[in-house]
Amino acid sequence: MFRFLKENINLSCEDEKILQDYAAYLTHEIKTPLNSICGNLDIIKREGCLDNEYLNNAILAADYLAHLVDSVMLIFGIENDTDVTKAHAVTPEEVFKSINGILEVAAAEKNIKLQFLFGEKVYQYLYLNRAAIQQIIINLISNSIKYTDEGGTVLCRIAQKYLEEKRVKLFLEVEDTGIGMEEEFVSCVWDEFTREGRKEDAKGNGLGMSITKRLVELMNGSIKINTRPGHGTKVTIELDVDGDDIRYDLDAPPEKEEKQISEGIRGYTLPKRVLVAEDERANMDIICKYLEILGIEADKAYDGDEVMEIFNKSEENRYDVILMDINLPEKSGMEAVREIRKSDREDNGIPIVIITADTLDRHRPDILSAKINGYIIKPYSLEDVRTVLLKYRE
Repeated sequence: MFRFLKENINLSCEDEKILQDYAAYLTHEIKTPLNSICGNLDIIKREGCLDNEYLNNAILAADYLAHLVDSVMLIFGIENDTDVTKAHAVTPEEVFKSINGILEVAAAEKNIKLQFLFGEKVYQYLYLNRAAIQQIIINLISNSIKYTDEGGTVLCRIAQKYLEEKRVKLFLEVEDTGIGMEEEFVSCVWDEFTREGRKEDAKGNGLGMSITKRLVELMNGSIKINTRPGHGTKVTIELDVDGDDIRYDLDAPPEKEEKQISEGIRGYTLPKRVLVAEDERANMDIICKYLEILGIEADKAYDGDEVMEIFNKSEENRYDVILMDINLPEKSGMEAVREIRKSDREDNGIPIVIITADTLDRHRPDILSAKINGYIIKPYSLEDVRTVLLKYRE
């Protein structure tokens, strides 16, 4: 996006920097309250409002908005060489849960049958970049819906194939009964701002397929198209990804979520006590509620000075991890991290995980110099918090 503007509107380096900073600022200002919205809706549902139609619709809308913001940041990140291979442990079902509802609406408007089919499952958890995978699937399915006539079918198939211990090949396939593509168009389908003009009512900007291909390539995967005019299109993606210790067993009874959370994975257990630094009270309530669900005790700090006061007055090794928001008032999160690292306390090497709604590229030099151990990006889920904290032993 920024590259296109620079090449076609002759942006200077200074103008490009201003544009990038403005986009980063806007997304940060959106994601901070969005984290509160998504978190509060999640907690309300967890506390018993399971079948409330209005709540479910609000969650769906919030997930959709979160996806859109993540997509903007992801595209912004690609232009700045952000590593989209950064991943969290999720189930394939989790990845497609929210986008299924989003895409069902678009399919229903054209009376198109949309199906998600799950094939062979090797591991319950796969390490994936959720935003990137969701962006890919939404692009492909949206494209299929766009070029499939009323009454048609769009299928999304997901399957795993065992490669070696904790390593699988993930297959993503989207197939439709649409109009297909002319042979001469297939060679340029990946080009930016390119659309085939045979279907006049198909709206779009011609970016979806080019973004999809770039995401797949950045994750060292492959993508191919099989298509024929009048006989539909099938897009197949193959990615080699890590699996977790929990092998999928079709004969085993499903475990309760609380048991899976408390026992941990990869031989790690969750920390017992953390210090949380977050200036937004709504977001503090959400992260502390998630920690409570995970069985973790939390002490709270609302600015950088308070972080240092609590940490310096605490017994050494009281905390297993510090969760540190970057943008704290008074003393910033990064300044607090540096003071902790320079202190003469025995626990000055405590694992510190930053929480941010900002692009990590803007803070990368600070992150490296301050010896940050991990990060959580807003808006985050309970699973995101759990995945990060599982890296640290008691």
